[in-house]
Amino acid sequence: MKLASYFFRLCFLALSFYTLVGFTQEAPKDQVGTWTQLVGTHQIANNWSIPTVGILRQYNYAESVEFGFLRVGANYKLNSNTYIGAGVAFLDHHPFEKVNSLEQKGQFWLYQEMGWKHSKKFAQRFRLEHRWKHSGTTHTFGPRLRHRLQFTQAVDASTYVKVSNEHFLELNEFKIMQNRFFIGLGKKITPNLCLELGYLKNHVGKENYDRLRFSLYFKTKLYKDKQNKVAQQEEKATSQ
Repeated sequence: MKLASYFFRLCFLALSFYTLVGFTQEAPKDQVGTWTQLVGTHQIANNWSIPTVGILRQYNYAESVEFGFLRVGANYKLNSNTYIGAGVAFLDHHPFEKVNSLEQKGQFWLYQEMGWKHSKKFAQRFRLEHRWKHSGTTHTFGPRLRHRLQFTQAVDASTYVKVSNEHFLELNEFKIMQNRFFIGLGKKITPNLCLELGYLKNHVGKENYDRLRFSLYFKTKLYKDKQNKVAQQEEKATSQ
C-alpha cells in the first residue's frame, strides 16, 4: 500500500481520536484542541519574499476559538541556506479561565528573525519579538526571544517526517516561559503545496496543552524571472 494512503488514514484516526477526547474531557484547557495554520511564501524577487501566516486555535470539539493570529513581513535570502526577515503580527486571545466572558486579550508585535539550514535535515530559526500586550485597560510591553530547532526526514519523494522544538525566552524576566514540541507527517501535494498533520505539546508557564496541528503550506511567484525571459526571447529569435 502506498505511503499516501497511510498518511490520509493517519489523518482520519487523528480526527477520530480528537472527537472522542472532545466529548470525554470537561475543562477547556485540558481538552485536546486543534491548531490550524495557513502559511504562505510569496516570491517577489530573486532574493525577496513575503511570508504570511494565519493561525486559528480551537477547543471544545472545535466549537470555541481560543486564539487567532496573523503575521506578515518581508524576508531576504542572504544565500541558498540563510535568510533574514522582519514584520508585524496581531493576535486575539480568549482566556480559558473566563469561558463565558467576552473579555479578550490582544497583542501587536514587531519582529526580526534569522533562519538557516545546516543540511537538508536540520534547520534553526532565531526570532526577536517586541510585543505590546493589552487586557482590558491594562497595557504592557514584553520583548521575547525565540529559538527553534527543526529536523526533517524524507520518507519518499513526497512524504516526510518533521520534528521541532522551540523555546520562548521572556527578556523582562530572563527565563523560559513557553516551549512548543511538534512531531508530524507531511505530504507534498504539488511542488508549491504541502499538507502537514501532527501533534503539538505546548507548555506555557506551569500549564501544558495538547493540540492536533493541521498546516497548509503554499508558495506563489509574483514576478517574472529576467533570465527566463531572456532565454525565451533568444529561443524565439533562433526559431524564426
